[in-house]
Amino acid sequence: MRSIGDAIHLVSGSAGAGQLKGAGARKVAHSDDKLTTGPCDVDPVRHAELRRAWDAEAAPHVEFRRPFDVENLRAALAGDAPILLWGTRAYSDLIWICSALDALERIGVERSRCCLARPHSDDPYVIVGMFAADETRGALAAATAITDEQWREGGALWNTYASSSPLAFDEARRRGSSAFPELTTSAELHGAWFPRIQDGRLRLSELDEVLLGSAGDSWRTPRKIVEALPEARLTQLVRMFDAYFHVERLRAWATRGVLERETLDDQNPFEQDRFHMTDRARALLNDGLERVGDAPPMYVGGCRANDPASPWVRIADDAGWRLALHSQD
Repeated sequence: MRSIGDAIHLVSGSAGAGQLKGAGARKVAHSDDKLTTGPCDVDPVRHAELRRAWDAEAAPHVEFRRPFDVENLRAALAGDAPILLWGTRAYSDLIWICSALDALERIGVERSRCCLARPHSDDPYVIVGMFAADETRGALAAATAITDEQWREGGALWNTYASSSPLAFDEARRRGSSAFPELTTSAELHGAWFPRIQDGRLRLSELDEVLLGSAGDSWRTPRKIVEALPEARLTQLVRMFDAYFHVERLRAWATRGVLERETLDDQNPFEQDRFHMTDRARALLNDGLERVGDAPPMYVGGCRANDPASPWVRIADDAGWRLALHSQD
């Protein structure tokens, strides 16, 4: 790598792009479209179509998301400048790295142009945009050529993540990866939105339980709901899964009558609604679900969670947990 200013930098998030520019990067390509929420697909054209349609439906007035497809990437990388792919070991950054490796291979970028920069933190939820400029420069100095194993496993992980079945990605998480050793711990969050079998009963997903349980008996805006969460849960729900997604999820629960929703006259997307719990919400928290489809469906990578047609659930086992189809649904 010649210098930070010579390279084309690929990074997830405006904060990461800002940090790189502050450290001296002149050409940065980034997307605020977190791939840990919303639909994904192994076909890049179909993937881009799904992302744009989902974003237009779910958040038509939110401007910070920018789906970044293969053609955007091809245009950003024109020329022969070195390419620096940035990402930490946090779950959302790991998914970003894998998607980017797959896309780089698809457009035929010369591997010799590419390096990987991975700022390190002991906090498993720290993303690139949270590092200081001197730490960013240190990560640049430590950047390495992307190995054949990283190219191979990164592309494979993306394709399993974007598949309509979550099993292959879950099996990869359980098996572990020498190219991406953080996979086993980072991808614990892959199971956070699947309903769970506990003590023979069907329960809400881990993060749905957190979100509904924080809605409270009094009217609260989404901002107030997440501000009441413990720091670790707030970090998981917002930093790893898109800053706006919890608003969409609260609205989805309201369409099921589980939360009451009132629309407010406010242009701030995090203050446009307020919610409170209903007896139905309390029953779901206390007693669990009768069937998978009792919860509003959502995408986890290429898979649809809470879909009666493919009722995936999280089941505890000796290794922690695994995903399986719910045989009684």
